[in-house]
Amino acid sequence: MIVRVYAWLIILGNDGLLERVYRMFGGADISGFLFTPGAMITGMVYSYIPQLALWCGHRHGPFGPRGSGAVAQRPARQPPDGGNAMKQHNSRSYPGLRPFSILFFLWLYLPIAVVVIYSFNDNRLVSVWTGFSTKWYATALANAALMGALEISLKVAVISTVCATLIALLAAIVLTRATDLKFRRVSETVVNLPLILPEIVLAVAVLILFSQIGLTNGLLKLVLAHTAFCTPFAFLPIQARLQGMSLDFEEAARDLYASPFTAFRLVTLPMILPGLFAGAMTAFVMSMDDFITSNLLNSGGATTLPVYIFSLIRQGTTPELNAISTLLIAASLIMATLVLILNVRAMRRG
Repeated sequence: MIVRVYAWLIILGNDGLLERVYRMFGGADISGFLFTPGAMITGMVYSYIPQLALWCGHRHGPFGPRGSGAVAQRPARQPPDGGNAMKQHNSRSYPGLRPFSILFFLWLYLPIAVVVIYSFNDNRLVSVWTGFSTKWYATALANAALMGALEISLKVAVISTVCATLIALLAAIVLTRATDLKFRRVSETVVNLPLILPEIVLAVAVLILFSQIGLTNGLLKLVLAHTAFCTPFAFLPIQARLQGMSLDFEEAARDLYASPFTAFRLVTLPMILPGLFAGAMTAFVMSMDDFITSNLLNSGGATTLPVYIFSLIRQGTTPELNAISTLLIAASLIMATLVLILNVRAMRRG
């Protein structure tokens, strides 16, 4: 999130790209636009679109019960006339959808492209291009404080991802396979509660809890808080994958005298592995990207990368920040590519 907010800061900030383009065409001074409600709404909507997409697509995406990577539980019902009575919806038939989609994706990815392009700017001024250079990447990688914050973020993200994925896997198995479970909907809501509540509420609650029990270890506080925050992000893809998996495979394994654990290890786990990996990668990215919880729990020796980046942003936009943000974007793209490759392999096997 901090990288997406920083991207809009470059565009909307004082002497930013928007102001420079506006002055180029003879417009008035708009240096205070960054502090208007319009700029705040733009940044907040832009920042929370990924979470909204996760909520809307976890059942219909590639790991959901209707996705291409899932195994259908029952064959689809055919119309009486063999399928001609119902026409499949074509999204291209909606008027105005194509230009709206183009504008939407430009709005979504243009700020990220601006950060990547200006990370190679030779000038110290972010919004003034003077030439191509990679020196800011060398400067960023030689920053000891930056490397220390990155190390803390990786430790917290790896440990919390493992814990959150295990908790999410157990919760998904119980909620999808226990047929006689009482209060199923309530239990599912409790698991997804960190997604429903504002993150600041969860962060303050965790901060009060740790203060009451006297927990002072900064790294341990971050791991526990990130595990609670990332569990629903890992839970949704795993639950969707389990819901799309037919019970016939597990029942066949049990008919061949396999124990419940053996059936899970040899049958269920390989089939839900794409969803499990997608959930783990989502939890890892959310932990690496988290700022609100990490900032409230920040203590000596436990400064994460987003908190460190925020401290640099308060001093102003610099090409070094662009280089750091570009490296984070590249790491996220690599993880997304791994998930896509795993999904394609699952589709070919299925």
